[in-house]
Amino acid sequence: MESPFTIVDNSIDIVGAIIFLMVILWSVHYLWVNHISIQTRIVYGAMITISGLQVFQVISQVLSSNFASFRIWDISNYVTAMTFLALTHYLQKKKP
Repeated sequence: MESPFTIVDNSIDIVGAIIFLMVILWSVHYLWVNHISIQTRIVYGAMITISGLQVFQVISQVLSSNFASFRIWDISNYVTAMTFLALTHYLQKKKP
């Protein structure tokens, strides 16, 4: 069975997954290194969970071609990833 996804579809999603992996990396780093409030820990935990689900979706799509390919989801993923990345660093700089 031929994959419905083009190389462009998969490469766009892979770049988005790399951004989500950066969110996971920085969130885990800030959780591990710093003494932060429970509220901030919950936000980091939510970002790690959602980012992990996005990465899982991309891996599933690339390996098995199971998910629908819509450009709007690519744009949504990029906006979400960049928002999470900015929020990760913002929460680190915010004073308790």
